[in-house]
Amino acid sequence: MSEQRHPKPLVQVGDVIEIPEADYCYGLGILRMRITAMTVTPQEVPRLEWIRLIGVPLYSNEQEGPEREALIRVEALRQHPPKR
Repeated sequence: MSEQRHPKPLVQVGDVIEIPEADYCYGLGILRMRITAMTVTPQEVPRLEWIRLIGVPLYSNEQEGPEREALIRVEALRQHPPKR
């Protein structure tokens, strides 16, 4: 039986992402967020352009904000891979 390999996910729960303002809705400046939940992975939907992620914003003063949703361009996750 052959082993099927799955592509490495672009983002996982627990990852920290940093996304430029032009690549997410809605907010100002770079979005730095620790992912707490995902509704779907980009691998599950071919040609998916945007993904809805849920996470905790991380501010420059090391404080965390309240959990929020963000609509993020999938290509931005490829260009700015998360920190694991």
